[in-house]
Amino acid sequence: MEALGAAGKDLLEGRGAGQSILPAGDRLLKDFGVGKVILRNGVVDPRYVTLSPKEVIVIRGGPTSSSGEYGATCGRFRYCPMPWESRHLIRGTFDESRRLHATRDHRLVVRRELWEQIPAAFKTKKTRIKAWPLPVKDEPEDGIIDFPAVWP
Repeated sequence: MEALGAAGKDLLEGRGAGQSILPAGDRLLKDFGVGKVILRNGVVDPRYVTLSPKEVIVIRGGPTSSSGEYGATCGRFRYCPMPWESRHLIRGTFDESRRLHATRDHRLVVRRELWEQIPAAFKTKKTRIKAWPLPVKDEPEDGIIDFPAVWP
């Protein structure tokens, strides 16, 4: 799988340059709630949409990952997967049949075949869309077996 971060309705729908970041006719966004972006002055900005995932996945890290609770009053779990090179997903913790996922840190995770279909014009320094391999493993390397259900 590849992790992907993107913004802008034109990228998703192919406006402007005439190319879409997603393959034509793809129904990937069915797993997301799509909303409007409202500016401070109350006007809807038609250039952007909000994407609210129906399922959120967790990118895991190695043994040096940071985890714990925020405090006695909140009780929420915090987690920072480290080091960068060891980040991975855990098989069985997400629906592998989907080609597009969202993470808790607002990144998109896409399957390799979808990444390869995204036009090269969107994979430039100007658009800042980057990808890196994100292996799917059977066991977590961070030593945390059961992730708490309460997250920020």
